[in-house]
Amino acid sequence: MSRFISYNNKLYDENTGMIDAFSRAVHYGDGVFETMRARGQQVFRLADHLDRLCLGLETLRIPLPDIQQLAENTKEVLRANALPETNLKIIAFRAGPPGPTPAATQKSCVLITADKINHEIQCRNAEGIRARIVSIRRNTTSPLCGIKSLNYLDNIIARMEARDHGDQEALFLNQHGRIAEGATSNVFAIQNGTLSTPSLNSGALPGITRKVLCEIAHSLSLPCTECAITPEELKASDELFLTNAGTGVMPLTMLDGKAIGTGRPGLITLQCQNAYTALFTQETEHTT
Repeated sequence: MSRFISYNNKLYDENTGMIDAFSRAVHYGDGVFETMRARGQQVFRLADHLDRLCLGLETLRIPLPDIQQLAENTKEVLRANALPETNLKIIAFRAGPPGPTPAATQKSCVLITADKINHEIQCRNAEGIRARIVSIRRNTTSPLCGIKSLNYLDNIIARMEARDHGDQEALFLNQHGRIAEGATSNVFAIQNGTLSTPSLNSGALPGITRKVLCEIAHSLSLPCTECAITPEELKASDELFLTNAGTGVMPLTMLDGKAIGTGRPGLITLQCQNAYTALFTQETEHTT
């Protein structure tokens, strides 16, 4: 059964060829993306995702789409695919022909796709994953640091390096040797009942789920700080977990081949995981 997608405000079957072979997204990765999770017709934290999409486009000097229209197109894709739970992706890129210096343009192109949630992978990640600190460094001086660029090659190479060692996620250090983020996640450490996560100037993406976990920590009266974290401090943590929009909270039980804490999800991690699941359910309750 084919899926439905939205491209430049029109709904298409996924097998309809509408992307120009000379698109700047294809030739240069000249754009940004957002990945979101929806239940029924409700996207979790849609406004936050659209805000971050716009910040990324502004960084790349790509004209902003009409945000109200974009939100409507997102809901149209959800209705057309009619999935109980959905992974949504918005890709926005610069209109115009290839070339190292973009031609002036007054518009962007927007593609929205939808796919069903893979519950097997989601459940496996929620039970605990293995990660590895990789050799690639996150460059905090780059304008691409902190936005979700279509140029995802650092992340892809990092994940392949982690996979070579049997690990699922790759963790980046920045050029100063501090923890930045995961290839597809933000990082949280727990030590003596306090949560800490790499600060944005450490090279961390301003993750939407990262922001939600900071809210949850406040609601649970858990101290939560944003700071610089060394690899040694990370490995000495009582508990670790990762966050992203696809799964929410993922206990990190093995790092560089060694167990974190007991090697099983810790009590605070599980508390945060349960609180996140409850909040996601609450905010996506109205599905009509």
